[in-house]
Amino acid sequence: MKNMKERKFEFYGVDSKTELSIALIAGLALIVVWFGLLLFYYEYFQLDSIVRISKRFFFLCLLIGFSVSVLFIKVLSHRYKNLWTIIALEDHLTITFKNEKWRLEKRDIQKISYLGNENFRYLSFFTNEQKIKIRVGTNFLTPFSTKEDLRLTDEFVEFISPFLKNNFDNKVKKAIHFENQGIYLKNIK
Repeated sequence: MKNMKERKFEFYGVDSKTELSIALIAGLALIVVWFGLLLFYYEYFQLDSIVRISKRFFFLCLLIGFSVSVLFIKVLSHRYKNLWTIIALEDHLTITFKNEKWRLEKRDIQKISYLGNENFRYLSFFTNEQKIKIRVGTNFLTPFSTKEDLRLTDEFVEFISPFLKNNFDNKVKKAIHFENQGIYLKNIK
């Protein structure tokens, strides 16, 4: 990042642990609602076998469970999203999320992953000692952020792209969904 000015980027999102927790809670909600409704139907109509439950009702229960699961995702993601702050300096990145703060020296970064599609981004930094995984998204399964947050994430990666092009090999040769998409592995010289 030689000859780069200091620049600060702030956007809302979650870390990978929070994303996983939300997914597990939503999955559990889906299973509980789905099987709860099936059990209620089985008991209410006093069926002699579980096979007697109609396919329509089976899939209706699944749909209701999925709807409740998506509602859980929406509520939990708004509750647990936080502000990511990345300060890009000439020789390092300072990343802050919640009460955690990381300082990544540019020479120590081994891999940068920037994947996703038009509605979400997975931005990860890997060193020998640290893994920082940032999740930003706007679709119904990743409603952590806004379009502005996606734009700011793209702007950050665009800002560090000279550093990426000079020091890393991009293993994704063609940008599929957005500019600068890829898995960047450190050049070994």
